[in-house]
Amino acid sequence: MCGILGWSGPGLQPFTPETFEAALTSIRHRGPDDHGIWSSDGVVLGHRRLSIIDLTSAGHQPMRSASGRSRIVYNGEIYNYIELRDELRRTGVGTIGGSDTGVLLELIEASGAAALPRLNGMWSFAVWNEQRRQLFLCRDRFGVKPLYYRLERDGIAFASEPKALLGLFPQNRRISQKTLLDFLAFTFRCRKTDQIIGVAHHGNAGALDRPVEVLQKQICEEW
Repeated sequence: MCGILGWSGPGLQPFTPETFEAALTSIRHRGPDDHGIWSSDGVVLGHRRLSIIDLTSAGHQPMRSASGRSRIVYNGEIYNYIELRDELRRTGVGTIGGSDTGVLLELIEASGAAALPRLNGMWSFAVWNEQRRQLFLCRDRFGVKPLYYRLERDGIAFASEPKALLGLFPQNRRISQKTLLDFLAFTFRCRKTDQIIGVAHHGNAGALDRPVEVLQKQICEEW
């Protein structure tokens, strides 16, 4: 298990670097082995790492692609990453380190959402393409790995847990009464409702893919 946190928008970051680091620290239990923060114009990515496959520093995240055009923060496991890595190598594409993270990054940089049917595993990740200035968010088919997001005029923020988002945007600390009543009545949360006003739960088998200049979500459902 790892933890991811990030934001992308057309203007200035609506929080301080110290606030972002504190929000990332709030999910330290998801990745006690390492952490990293990377930022550029219109984007900031954070990661808490639990080292499993590649125990070296080559698995550090946010990870940069071999071309330098993309960065990834990722939580999950791609079971067929060795086969996919071999396919990439046969086409002349190298990967960073020995983990599945580098393989996933190169696949998304090359093919975008078209790469998703080739993945066997569970995941929640964000890939930032510097050349296109585009953020790609994705969660696995069955929703095993959590992904929450907040979409407002100041940009889109995402995290593995709601409390990290609330660390960035404490003004969203309001419980949705409709969701609360649904939970008390049916003992589960309906997929289309939000637990916290302004903080949405990304459903399974989907991806958000959008340039930062366009603050709308484009959801691609695989199933």
